[in-house]
Amino acid sequence: MNRTKSNRPARAGRHILVVEDNPDGRETLRVLLELLGHRVDVAADGSEGVAKALALRPEIAVVDIGLPVLDGYQVARQLRAALGRDIFLIAHTGYGQPEDRQRALAAGFDLHLVKPVEVEELSACLSQATVDPCFRRPPGFAAEQRAACLDPPPHRKNGNRVEENFRRLDRVR
Repeated sequence: MNRTKSNRPARAGRHILVVEDNPDGRETLRVLLELLGHRVDVAADGSEGVAKALALRPEIAVVDIGLPVLDGYQVARQLRAALGRDIFLIAHTGYGQPEDRQRALAAGFDLHLVKPVEVEELSACLSQATVDPCFRRPPGFAAEQRAACLDPPPHRKNGNRVEENFRRLDRVR
């Protein structure tokens, strides 16, 4: 990943909406993204997420799939219908089977990340996120980088990695 002289990700400062119903997960992701230099808004359910995305027009939305009111798939469909490719959608979910990934991409998500996501992996994906309609193969985004964003490492297991992610964040900054 390209870095600035301060060792921060080269493409910090994005406007990101986090749509997550779990208060601890929502707050952890908000703090992590802010520490990485991004401007973050949050929503606690799918309906609020759609409303905030339409009102605030973030560059990127990180959306849980298992949301109340509207699930993440419905959020993606509504945002694609309203905003087209003017928003980059990332599914951030505990659903990690190949069919879950396919369903997320079919609903309109650009990327599918399985919780818990590694700080470096999330940062790399955010730095490459673009609202350009040619996103699928943007210049400079190597196939192995895209594969790393789409496919979680086989050794990853779900669990609480908040402290580990904050230690990694200190190494990234």
